[in-house]
Amino acid sequence: MIDRHGSGGIAVFVSLVLLLAATILPGAAHAESAEVRNRRTSAKLEPAGASYHTKVVLNEAVRGQFIVDTGATSTIISTKIAKKLGIRTNEGQEFPVRIADGTVVSGRVVMLDEIRVGNATVFDSSAIILENIEDTGFDGLLGMSFLGHFTFKIDHEANKLFLYE
Repeated sequence: MIDRHGSGGIAVFVSLVLLLAATILPGAAHAESAEVRNRRTSAKLEPAGASYHTKVVLNEAVRGQFIVDTGATSTIISTKIAKKLGIRTNEGQEFPVRIADGTVVSGRVVMLDEIRVGNATVFDSSAIILENIEDTGFDGLLGMSFLGHFTFKIDHEANKLFLYE
């Protein structure tokens, strides 16, 4: 597990780096009809090594700490978060996910009613349940299936994520 204050073992760091660049193989379906609300918002970012994490609320009920990953095509959730949402981990279409080292692992595509960061909300968005992401110490990756609905800026000095519709 990564110490969220910057220390942690090299094996865990390597695992995190591999997950940070997780991308879906071609052919993934995203919710093209996702609706976005709020014109501008910001969210606090916490440094995690060379990355940042932020608070995310899923389906108005479940909160988690997600790595902000502009290199991930989709938002990825842990099996722990899926269970808290009432989603069975064998639910959804099985889908191959390629991680940074080129390895292909199996995930499950599910639909979330909403993903919220700060006051920015995307409705009817897809996400992928991926096992072992808990090993990073985080609940998921906030990928482009959410971020792509916004113009966004990461302010490294202020440790803030700015989202503009």
